[in-house]
Amino acid sequence: MTPTVRTGLSRRAPRDLKAQGRLRPDPTTVPRRYRKKPLVIEAMRLTGTTAEYHDVVRWMEANRYPMLVGNALKPETLRYPDQAPADDSTPDKGIWIDPANGDLMIRTLEGDMRAPYGHWIIRGVQGEFYPCDPDIFAATYEAVTP
Repeated sequence: MTPTVRTGLSRRAPRDLKAQGRLRPDPTTVPRRYRKKPLVIEAMRLTGTTAEYHDVVRWMEANRYPMLVGNALKPETLRYPDQAPADDSTPDKGIWIDPANGDLMIRTLEGDMRAPYGHWIIRGVQGEFYPCDPDIFAATYEAVTP
């Protein structure tokens, strides 16, 4: 004979818990609110001067985002500077200048992203870089005092 395991809940327990306000709705069926975790990021703004533009590029290169080489009119041809031309693998990160308008282009895991003058370049928590619109940056981030 197998022993009976009692959980202490009767068949009416779910209805009783709901009436008492202790049974919550399934979180997958209703929207929930979330707060962005507080974290500190690094960012530089592309302000339009050549010197500041170069400062941003040097900062990205120093953090393992190399300037890609190849035909910038055909981004699929771009490669790492030390990558053999016969190696047809596509770099998963890097930067280049769009020859059509001078915008900084950033290759990310999500795809190639454009960073025109005025945009912020953010270095994320995992060392990745991506551009951010100035209005979104202002609404999301505030300066941290050292």
